[in-house]
This record gives sequence, C-alpha cells and structure tokens, in this order.
Amino acid sequence: MAASPVIALRQCPTLPILPQLAGRKIFFRHPGYPDVGVSNVILILYAFDSSAGGLHYYTAWLACALVAGNAWTGYLTETRQSNRLQFGNDNLLTRDAYYFWVPQDSGVQGNDPWQYPIVPNFANWNFPHHHLPPSWRPPHVDTTEEPAFTIPAPSGLTSYILQRDEVCQITGDRDHLEHAHLCPKEEVQWFQTNSMTAYNTNLALTGTYLLDDVANAVALRPDIHKEFDQAGYVFVQKQEKWTVHFLRPTYNLGRAYHNIPVDLKSQVSPEFLLARFAWAIFPLVRLFLHGGLRRALYLCASQDDDDAWVVETLNSQEIQKRLDPEKKPRNASPAKRNAPDSEPTEQTDRDFKRSERRRCSSGSTSEPTSTHEEGTSRLVRRARSPTPSLVIHAANHDLDGVPHSESISDVLSETRIKWLKAQRPTNPELLCCDYNRAEEKISLGLPGKPEFGGAYLCLECLGAEYRDDEDLPPMGEGSEGFEASREL
Repeated sequence: MAASPVIALRQCPTLPILPQLAGRKIFFRHPGYPDVGVSNVILILYAFDSSAGGLHYYTAWLACALVAGNAWTGYLTETRQSNRLQFGNDNLLTRDAYYFWVPQDSGVQGNDPWQYPIVPNFANWNFPHHHLPPSWRPPHVDTTEEPAFTIPAPSGLTSYILQRDEVCQITGDRDHLEHAHLCPKEEVQWFQTNSMTAYNTNLALTGTYLLDDVANAVALRPDIHKEFDQAGYVFVQKQEKWTVHFLRPTYNLGRAYHNIPVDLKSQVSPEFLLARFAWAIFPLVRLFLHGGLRRALYLCASQDDDDAWVVETLNSQEIQKRLDPEKKPRNASPAKRNAPDSEPTEQTDRDFKRSERRRCSSGSTSEPTSTHEEGTSRLVRRARSPTPSLVIHAANHDLDGVPHSESISDVLSETRIKWLKAQRPTNPELLCCDYNRAEEKISLGLPGKPEFGGAYLCLECLGAEYRDDEDLPPMGEGSEGFEASREL
C-alpha cells in the first residue's frame, strides 16, 4: 500500500516592504515670525520617501501652499537668506527645515518678511474652483477599457463601487471590500458651502446624500479604509501617477504601501482627491495656531461668496474661542427640557409620585411604599378579587396573545394590556415596565421569579396602582387587597 502524502505547511507571504521608516521629520517655517523654537513652524511632515529621510518636494510644497490660502505662487528656501529652490516635482527634500514664502502683497508696506495669513482649518478653507494647483491633474487618462456606466442611487453606491473597482485600490485584495468617501461624509456643510456638488456625477443628489457620489468614492480594504479615515495617508501626484503617501508612522501599512502607485478610475474626481488631501493636512497646523504668538489668519466671512476670506490677527485665546468653542454640557441638550419654574400642579404632583413608584417597585423586593412632601400614598391592588393567585395567573400569560379570560380582565384592563404591548421592547423576554433593569438582569444571566414565568415584573405591570390617602378605604375595609399585594 502506497504511503499517504503528508500535508506541507506554508510560510506567510511577505510583501516587499520598505526598510523601517524612520521618524525623521522636516519643519516648514513661516519667515514672517521669529525663529524661536517652533513658534514659526506652520507644518511638520514625516520624511518617508527615502531610507535616508527624504520628502517628496511637490507633496511638501502643496501642503504649505494650501495652508497659506492656495498660494500656488509660494516657494521654498533652505534659509532666510537663500534663493528659492529650483526643484522638480519629484525631487527630495533632505534638510531638517525649510522656509515657505509667499510673494508679498502689493498693499503690504515695509521691508520685513510678510506675515502672510494662514488658513487655520479645513472648515475655513475655500476650494480653488477652476484654479487647481499645477500638476494636480494627471496628464492623460485612458478610459478605453472602462465600461459604460449608469448613475446609481445612493442606496446602491456600495455595490456599484465594489463592482467598478473590483479590488482594493491600494492592496489589490478582493475580500471584505468597503467603499470609502474621498471628501468625508461629515463635511457636508463644507461641501455645500463650497458648491462641491458641481464635481458630482449625479447632480440630483441632495441633503445628506450629497457626498454619496461615484466620483467621491473608491473601494478599500477595511483596515486601509480605517487608516484613510484617520488621515493616515493621502493620494498625491508622483511621477504623474496617483500615489499613496503616508503622513504618520504605522507598524506595517506605511512600510508596505507608501509610494505605491494606484490606478484610480476616471470617474474619481481630482477635485475630491484634493479636498481629501487638504482635509488630512489641516489638522497639522494646530501647533502653529497655539504657539503663543498672535497669528494672521484667513477666516471665512460669508457663505454667499466663494472667495469671501477676511484676515484677522488673533492671539492664542482668541483662536481657541473662535475655532474650538467649548462644547455644551450634556444636560444642555435640546432633547432635554428644564422643569418649569411654576408652582407644582396636580398633574406634576401625580407624575412625581409615578416616578417614585417606578423606582420603588423595580429596584426593591421590600414593601413598596412611596412618600411625598404633601402627603403619603399607599400601594393597593386594583383587583376585585382579594386573592393574589389571580395576579400570578396574569403574569404567566404571553401578552402577545392575551386570552380574554375573566381572570385576566379582572387584573388588567384592555387599555393596560395595549399600553404594555406598546411599551415592550423587541426582546420578548422583557415584560416589566422597567426595561433597563430587566435587560441588565438578563445580560447577567439571572432568571426572574419562577412564578412570573422567569420574567421580571414589577407590581405596576401586575395591576398595582397608587392612590392618595383620601381615596383609600379605612384600613379595616378591603385591606386584604393590600396585604395580597405585599405577599407578591
């Protein structure tokens, strides 16, 4: 008998990855402020583009130009006194620091370096319609192999993008793909203010669906998508190709995919790619904003004018107040309303007693009682029959199919049954009006009382109610009903 072959185990495939990306950073300084520490540093970018710590020139220049208010005429120098760099787009920056200059406005007087304004965040950035940065658009786009398409509805965006792209646009994987927005979904207000709908393929999108367009989405693997949404990398033009550029250190993703060219479909809008680039860059300006000096800033003046920027000079406290307003306390939510200042009414007094009753009945097995400043209330059982067995009988019935037996109708009226059914959550095991407590018990694996069918029921669900003292019979009359309730 021939010997059976033995299984051969495989080694985990290893991707061709870069050497460890060193944490070398390059500082980009504003020449209009003194070189005191990092007080004039507008951006700090990681130099991942070579093992020696080089940074792609065009990527660095573009980032500086964006935060300087789309200053495409700006340029870099190595020192304050040196001439502008005459670099090609794909050359590498290798020094520790550079200065980004913007040609001085003709209206600015004096010989000192101009304190050109900085855009403080993405919300105040105006998109450069019809004035994209040079070299941003790919020089040629081949669409001959792309099939004709129909415009999907927002509900069909994911399936359309996965069918169009077929694989993760960075890794080439096919498993567990997701569609990722280029201009983030949460930036819908910026999207509307800057009239970005003009770059959508589907011009009929409105409201919260404005960003659910095929021109604003690509297919990505889930972990790649998560890193994208955390501003970990961007797409930028390198050697006339869309290329992945990481902005922060990672354990594996950056070493595996930094500087990987991607073949984005022609449907993908270069305008949305630029918006994503800016969105990822602007958080890096925070160090400059809170550096302790007064800053000249570009701020949006009006939503009615595309180029409505005003320049304001603010100190750190003013910047904090304007750009990072304090969040409202949680109890100030519009969903919660304060109690009126008027005197308590009979209705509010009854509501107070009801809430007190709920806390007592749902959280304690002791004798259910309730007190109030204006008087006391006692718990009585609303049943014609004094025997507690009727209440237990009611608890053993499924409320979804309540039989119209005389015993149950004696305990729970049709109105109360309908109310209970309307208040029940989706979990059929919960029968008590105090659902939070019941859910907590069930999550801990604690069964309810066997006589209640294993459910958690408070006395209110069993037909108990509160009455004021004046509504109660004398203690000698009908007190057996009260005693029956206490036995539960």
